[in-house]
This record gives sequence, structure tokens and C-alpha cells, in this order.
Amino acid sequence: MNYFQGLTNAIEYVEEHILEAIDFDQASQCAGMSRSSFQRFFLLVADMTFSEYVRKRRMDGAVFDLCNTDERIIDIAAKYCYDSAAAFSRSVKKLTGMKPSEIRQNGSDFCFPKLSIEVSLRGGELIMNKTPIVKIEEHHKEKVIAFRVDCENPESAAWGLMSEWCIENMSDRTGRRYVGFAPIGHHPNGAPHQNASELETHPYVAMMFLIGDECEKEVFHGLQVEEAPEGLFLVNDVVLNQYDENGDLDIALSMMKASESFVEFMNKTDQYEFDCGKGIFFEEHIFSERWFEQGGVPDGFRMWVPILKK
Repeated sequence: MNYFQGLTNAIEYVEEHILEAIDFDQASQCAGMSRSSFQRFFLLVADMTFSEYVRKRRMDGAVFDLCNTDERIIDIAAKYCYDSAAAFSRSVKKLTGMKPSEIRQNGSDFCFPKLSIEVSLRGGELIMNKTPIVKIEEHHKEKVIAFRVDCENPESAAWGLMSEWCIENMSDRTGRRYVGFAPIGHHPNGAPHQNASELETHPYVAMMFLIGDECEKEVFHGLQVEEAPEGLFLVNDVVLNQYDENGDLDIALSMMKASESFVEFMNKTDQYEFDCGKGIFFEEHIFSERWFEQGGVPDGFRMWVPILKK
């Protein structure tokens, strides 16, 4: 059983038990994964947590019942596993913007269908519910704060330091832009890529972009304010769809596959060329509050590749 068939099995398990307590361990077994691997994989594919998916699927049924049956609101709340009518009302308001009584009176266009996993091969590239899009961005006179490390597994170390600092100092941390890079490459000694968990010592820099008058400061919450990367960049969402021989997600290989769309873009235009003099690319990490609380795989990646206008 492959990952995608396993995920489909877990989704069917939810449908069959939507009116019962969902057993996360049972869902993981249906997917053929450990609980932690299943939760991470579900987040990467569905762009939401498994718990959030279950809540929205239940809400889809509850809204239908509110609009199309005469069942009492308290009975619908119990039917969809809410502990009380008050808890149900809060959840309905949060997800639909309306109270249950308002939905019953006026109807609602809230709809959250069962997740359908679309997997296809396009030009040898595996696409999961997403299509890579390349765009051009120009960055000038921006400022950042940065964390620098030089160790094994430096990406995790640098972003770990960034996370601790953000939790202590930034209340708007999920709205910020975060970019990292390896100044001398991820394999400065020429070692070939093996998998996403390889441990080779090299430097890495994790940066958070500053905004507004923060850029005018010399020191920001105890850290030196620095110049951000400048110039033109091709920017591309990275689809996390590559796995190593052990079946573990390989982020580095996913980024390497994403770079193919840059080459395809450049082959279609004669206005730009790669800025080979810089010799590095930048990795934008997208973080939700879940990541700041739990760590692990970020909620999304983008690649920045320096280019020049001819």
C-alpha cells in the first residue's frame, strides 16, 4: 500500500465514523503509518491538520441538518460529537460566521466536501493537489534579523533558535516572512545528496524580515538589524512530494525537483538569466502557530533563485 492509498483509506475511515469518536490511532493504522508520520503527511497534503479536517467534515453535516431537518439544535450538536449546545454554537459561529439559529432561519452556503486526493505525473514530476507556479520578485533595501549556526543539521538548529526568539518577542510571528540559506551550499565538501536527514556540518542562516519602522533600528529585541538579500528572484512554491528509500519525506530532494520549474520558465523567456555569481538559493519557510508550538516540518516552503534582467 502506498502513501496515497493509505491516506484515502484514512479519509474513508473518517466518513464511516463521522458520527462517532474518531480514533486517531485507528486512522493512522488505516493509512499504514505511525501516528506522528500520518499527522505530518496529512498536513502536507491537505494543508490542514487531521483534527481540523474532521471538525470541518462534521460541520458540513451539521449545517446540512440545520438547513434540511427539524432536529433540535441540541440533538444535532450531540449527533456530531459536541459536548454541549454551547460548544456546538461556538464552533458553528467560528466556521460559518453564523449562529445555528441563524443558519436554520436563513440557510448557509458553508460546504466542506470529502477530501479527494489527486495524484498525477506531469513530465516526470509528481503533483499532489498543487501546481508549481513561478513568479518574479524584486527585493531592495529590506532589513532582517538573523540567526547563524555552523554545525550538523544546521537548518533545524537555526530555525529552532529563531522559534525560541519569536515566541519570546513576537506576537505577530505567524504573519512574518522567514527566509534561510546556506552561504557555502548544503554540501560544501562535495558530498552527493542522500536524504533529507543527512548530517553534514555546514553554516546556515535563518532570517526574519522586518517591517515598517523596525527597519530604522540598529538593534531589534536584542539582535543586530542586518541587510536582507537584494535583487531579482524567481520564487516558486515547493511541493513536498519526494521521499527517500525509507519512505521518509525528503525536503531537500523536493526542493531539487521544484528547481526544474525554474529551468522550464527560463527556457521560455529571453529576458532573464540566472545570477550564477551568487551561487546560492534562498529557502522561504512558512510557519503557522502549530509550528511554533510543536516544531517539525514547516507549513510550506518556497525557493528563491537569484536572476538578472538581460
